[in-house]
Amino acid sequence: MSDRPRLPPDKPPDDEIVPDSQESEADRPSEWEIVPETESSDTASVDDELSGELLLLSVSSSVNRKKATSTRKKKQTKKVTPKSKREQTRIAPNPERKKSLGTVLEKAFKKGKTFSNVVCRLASICSDPLLLEEIKRSALAMKQVQMEAWHLVNLHTLRCLENNLPLPDFGATFFDQCCSGVASTTRTHLIAQKNPSLWNSIQIYRDERAHVDLAEVPNLTGYTELKSQLRQQMVVNAGVMIREHFRKRLRAYVEITFGQTEGELTKKKKQERKTRLGQIMYACYNVQDTDLPEALQMRDMLTPADVEWSDQWIPWPSHIKKNGMEFYVRLIWKFQNVVEERMEEVPNEKGIRAFSLFPISTSYMSAHITLNGSTLAGFYARIRKGGSESVLDRWRLPGISLKTSSFQQNRWTVIRRAFDIARFETRNADCPLTKPEFVELTVEEKYEHASRLFANQVTTNGYGASVLLFRPKADASEEDEEEDEEEEKKKEKEEKEDVPVVPRGYVPNMVIGLDPGMRALCTAVREDFRPEERRGRRTRRRRRSRQRRTGKTKRRKRDRPHWIRRHKAPRHRNDRDIVSVTSREYRHMAGFNRGRSWNEGQRKLHPDYQKAIAGMPSFKTAKFELYLERLEYFWRNASFLLDFCLERPFLKWKFFQKRMARVAVDEIARRIVPIVSKQMCVAYGDWSRRNGIKGHAPSPVKGLEEALQKRATVVSMDEFKTSKLCSQCHQPLSIVRYAIDQKLPKRRTRKGVVLARNRAEVQFEVKKCHAVLRCDHEKCDARYWDRVTGPSQSTMHRGSASDILSL
Repeated sequence: MSDRPRLPPDKPPDDEIVPDSQESEADRPSEWEIVPETESSDTASVDDELSGELLLLSVSSSVNRKKATSTRKKKQTKKVTPKSKREQTRIAPNPERKKSLGTVLEKAFKKGKTFSNVVCRLASICSDPLLLEEIKRSALAMKQVQMEAWHLVNLHTLRCLENNLPLPDFGATFFDQCCSGVASTTRTHLIAQKNPSLWNSIQIYRDERAHVDLAEVPNLTGYTELKSQLRQQMVVNAGVMIREHFRKRLRAYVEITFGQTEGELTKKKKQERKTRLGQIMYACYNVQDTDLPEALQMRDMLTPADVEWSDQWIPWPSHIKKNGMEFYVRLIWKFQNVVEERMEEVPNEKGIRAFSLFPISTSYMSAHITLNGSTLAGFYARIRKGGSESVLDRWRLPGISLKTSSFQQNRWTVIRRAFDIARFETRNADCPLTKPEFVELTVEEKYEHASRLFANQVTTNGYGASVLLFRPKADASEEDEEEDEEEEKKKEKEEKEDVPVVPRGYVPNMVIGLDPGMRALCTAVREDFRPEERRGRRTRRRRRSRQRRTGKTKRRKRDRPHWIRRHKAPRHRNDRDIVSVTSREYRHMAGFNRGRSWNEGQRKLHPDYQKAIAGMPSFKTAKFELYLERLEYFWRNASFLLDFCLERPFLKWKFFQKRMARVAVDEIARRIVPIVSKQMCVAYGDWSRRNGIKGHAPSPVKGLEEALQKRATVVSMDEFKTSKLCSQCHQPLSIVRYAIDQKLPKRRTRKGVVLARNRAEVQFEVKKCHAVLRCDHEKCDARYWDRVTGPSQSTMHRGSASDILSL
């Protein structure tokens, strides 16, 4: 029996529990026991093997330690700076952000609100002449940065495509680097490390620009915030141009590659060519099986290598955004090369137009800049550097310094001191305060009584200004505000399926069918369903009021400009009024003709301006060297054109035309809907072609619909076959043919007297009439329909149908 003490029953015997003893260190057994040579050979051999294994393990572990220490990188000693000497203090892992009282109140006020804009002249809301001059100077500088940055984007992209270099991601960082490349900052040199390919393009651009007297935009205080807003705008514009214009580029490539254009084509071959091109384009935008080899070839081109054709690669704008712009930029460059080769072979061919990869600014008027809490501090800092008195001394606002962070925290107070926008803010319907009392309130107090409130942002180009306001939504509820966007979309779809176009039980007093167009801006046909006794009441009231005003010398002020003449009375056919407005009349009312004549007069009065504009080359090319060569002319004349447009009232005419276009649309809406009432129902033709017609100026389709919504109930109607069916019997219309005497001589006059025409031979030719259509149905009362008013008649009949109006 050993002297080892017995363990308690709850402890296992294998536990290494050693009792306290009085043994010395010499009496304790060593870790390795030395075996004498008198032991047996078997035990000695086993011990030798174990010792050898232990030796190998110790050697290998030491070697591994040496390798690990050798592979470790030596820590470089950091430079001792005052910043590095600061003591680091541990904070909470996720500190709570403390929001100011103004931020909390603004966020609560924004619920159930949307944005609206009030357009006015900048001088009417800003009375500080120093701030006005600095805004004009900054807007002109940002315009030069914008123009040069777009040229650098196109130049770098062409260089990468020609030299098989990887394309950039065309994100916010890339456009920020382009803006820094054309207008140097303190961080421009970092582009050489982050994007060496772009840095080489920047060096090429700068070296070539150095030979011309175009000064670079200096890096002044506050320009960083303005450039960041410019960068965001460039990202959006680049994406829109690639996505929305890809179908046009693809169509041009298909027509040149697979369209037979050699020699004169017969009518049959033209129809076959049109059908074949339509099949190819149709195959590019669906996943159906096709045996057409040209369509299969285009599908292979529209997909990356070793990728099968699927719905993901159909070049819809949403798919282009998901798949990335780099792949489609390369495709557009291929299309661009094919179009240029075709233009060199057949110059001035109809339907073939060159295009650029990314937008190119052709206007030399000042750019729009945004004034808010982040950018306004830079303007006043530049004014103070110019030697003027600090604005904070005049405002006498405690706790506000001339820094971006301070202006951002106190943006409600600072921007209202800089701009007079109190007259644009409105009260709620149940507000007990008067307008002067409401204006004197602080911003925190206005949240309780305001209906429209300033959103602390003004966008301007140096002459016109757009003031951003919060306004209540038309149909807003608290439940809809708290839901996510996806749930709201689902709700809208369900509501559209269940709810009719107009409320149930809605009975209109008048139905107006409107057909928007290009040559004729709109043609409206209205029919009054009220009894005849009620129709003439308003007319009699107008006559009585006119009779009362005849004896008065003071005339009522006109609510339209003097050059907008009184319109003609509507035509009356079959108990219906027909109102037609041509595009020529609209352009006259909007002042476009006056602006064009003024611009032409500037070119005649200033030959240098005419010479610089006329000699500007086109940058719609796919060749890098040619693009760089043409940039020399731009660099030589850009400074002159920018200064000339700033000195002359170009911005004034631009502001005038935009405002008068809005006035003209409101005047047209007043002409179509003379009485403001929800019982006036307008069946607005849903025109599917939104890109316009070649050779015709765009018409305000959306603007007219918004103006009509203020005066009546607008219902969007489908225009399918409205121009091909009779509005009475809904049967197909036929073409009208008429005979013309070919050999009939022209009329001649002598001394004011019309001479008789000799009809030696009579030879008639049958021609088509494109302005009139004929209804051949026997039971139909109608016989002939004007091609312009026919669709409006059909739209009005659809709008007055009982199943649509839920009667």
